[in-house]
Amino acid sequence: SSANDSVATVELRRGGAGFFRMQIESEAIRTIRYDAERRKLFVGFTGGDEYVYVGVPGEVHRSFVEASSRGGFFVHEIRDHYPYNRLDH
Repeated sequence: SSANDSVATVELRRGGAGFFRMQIESEAIRTIRYDAERRKLFVGFTGGDEYVYVGVPGEVHRSFVEASSRGGFFVHEIRDHYPYNRLDH
């Protein structure tokens, strides 16, 4: 499906210690890339932002790709479980 199929909201809120936490809808995830050698998961959102999550096991990546709700999987299994950085393009 293309990014134009749905409208998604990405809301950034300042969390503790200056970290940003994201609240997303399921349709917000546009791309998923994985670097198995470095265990880095790259997640692109429909708003254009891309984040890298560090230390993500291959099994988690596979489950993410295969999940019936990628947004739900992201929120419950990835978002608050791995360190991340926003990528500047």
